Amino acid sequence: MRLAIASLPAKLLAQTMQLLLGCLGEGQSGLLESTPDRCGDEVEVSELLRATSRNNLHRRQVWEYLASKRPDASVEAARRAWRAVHLEQVRCGTWIEQDGKWTQKAC
Repeated sequence: MRLAIASLPAKLLAQTMQLLLGCLGEGQSGLLESTPDRCGDEVEVSELLRATSRNNLHRRQVWEYLASKRPDASVEAARRAWRAVHLEQVRCGTWIEQDGKWTQKAC
């Protein structure tokens, strides 16, 4: 089932639009990163930073939770495993950083 973009809550819609506009990308660290050189002038920078910070906090919390469930796993190992799965699920055209270079996900 596909979710219509118009039916998303306002904050999620704003973040989704930032990703679609190329203003955010999936950084090699597993965090969302601002990609302002790929973004149009119509983007509200403060909202972009707010969405990025909030989402990255949630990602860090997920990695800590995953690591806490396996005594032998570090947060770093949880981050790497999470990122591998997450990148399979991101939309086509999303900017992804690999080995210090940004490319769009092909599908």
